[in-house]
Amino acid sequence: LDVLSRPFSFTGGVSHGVSFNAGVAFDDRKRWGVGFTYQHGSSMNFNGEFKLDMSDDFFTQDLAPQGLQYDRLVTGDAELSFSLPKRMTLGAYATLSEELRIDGFVSYVMYSDVDAFVVTATSPGLAQPEVGLGDTVVERLDRDWNDTIWVEASGRYRPIRRLQTSVTVGYQSPAPPERTADVISIDGHRLIGGVGAAYELNSRLSLSGDIRLSGIITQTVDESDYDLANGTYDLFVAAIGGHIKALF
Repeated sequence: LDVLSRPFSFTGGVSHGVSFNAGVAFDDRKRWGVGFTYQHGSSMNFNGEFKLDMSDDFFTQDLAPQGLQYDRLVTGDAELSFSLPKRMTLGAYATLSEELRIDGFVSYVMYSDVDAFVVTATSPGLAQPEVGLGDTVVERLDRDWNDTIWVEASGRYRPIRRLQTSVTVGYQSPAPPERTADVISIDGHRLIGGVGAAYELNSRLSLSGDIRLSGIITQTVDESDYDLANGTYDLFVAAIGGHIKALF
């Protein structure tokens, strides 16, 4: 497998597409509000360049008598195609008092739109006419992802007039099914948490900071279609930020 699975890189990809967003919202004098948005998907076709490492004697000399012989590095043009998913989001907030506000959202993300990543590579170096291979190769990496749910809620509390604190919790369901799981689509049931604070120094200047954490529940994969993908997967991501806001 190490010989037959050759390293492939795709770089410099640029894509152009058309999409749109639409939404409606209602706000009751800042006491409570609700909104709904729809984000349309789009077809992505990234045009770039590829490099294919064929530097193994099996491909560069061992099969030459049978008409199969590659250069050690094959380069050329490539296209990477896939679909961006559609998304529907319902959000709401409620101001319970001058000190306390809660808000949250529920998103339904149609990751089932992502059925595959398709790479089309073209290069004279790919052509092997004696064995019937042309200069274009199409490789399809099936994904068959599931639609997902993303739920998140935040509470914002102002203990004093100039200071606002916040706490966030959330959950995301996994998109990749176990059948197409591999190391480039690490996912699982994801838990989200975060805390933050903002302090107003004066009417024009404020400082804020936040910590956001997310991680998947440990996932054991044993039914993947990809030979090297079975195993135990963990993922933990932390983002820490500090901000200065100034009004002019």
